[in-house]
Amino acid sequence: MLTTIAEQQPFEAPESLIDSSFVCYIGEDSGAVDAERVGDNSKDECLEAHASALDPPLNIAVDLPSGRWQPGQSFCVQGPQGPICLQIPVDAVPGGRLVYKIAPRPEFRVEVPPGAGPGWVMTFQRDDGGACVVTVPAGLQPGDTFEVTPPALMVRVPETAQPGDFVRFCRMVSQENDHKAGSTEFFRARVPEGLKPCMYFAARLPLKRSTAKVY
Repeated sequence: MLTTIAEQQPFEAPESLIDSSFVCYIGEDSGAVDAERVGDNSKDECLEAHASALDPPLNIAVDLPSGRWQPGQSFCVQGPQGPICLQIPVDAVPGGRLVYKIAPRPEFRVEVPPGAGPGWVMTFQRDDGGACVVTVPAGLQPGDTFEVTPPALMVRVPETAQPGDFVRFCRMVSQENDHKAGSTEFFRARVPEGLKPCMYFAARLPLKRSTAKVY
């Protein structure tokens, strides 16, 4: 979303510090874990399973075959990084279509303040004293609201990993103003409890040098 806004509006977007009255804290994603940055050749690399990761969201549409399916029952489908283990929702109907959105849960709901508009970069203070930076999406006007999620990757649990294990993953980061050049960042995170191999979990990315968290 932020990349699209930046590409559509090449000018320098206005910035403002907004009052907390325009921000509603929805809650932290209980299924997400914190990732930590590691080197590409750290000493624990050989002891940790390597996992695939992608930027959210990942949308999966599945036609559920007819039969006796039970809510919570697991099944596998082919995804962009290999098999994905999904679970039957409570309202599933045999023979119907299921649509899964694999993404972190929103953490804040923000109201666009008076005078702001699409492309505006707004900063607000978290209850813990940290700062968050968000960009108003296209098509919104003052009084509209939008949800924001923390910077995260969706990590696929390797077949050899179990809950509590550290898994290692990476992402490519493009250099500013040069989409062809970039670097690779390496992270690791623990597999949350209750997850099976081939399921996805959200790994919140650590902050860089700045104390502001960009959403």
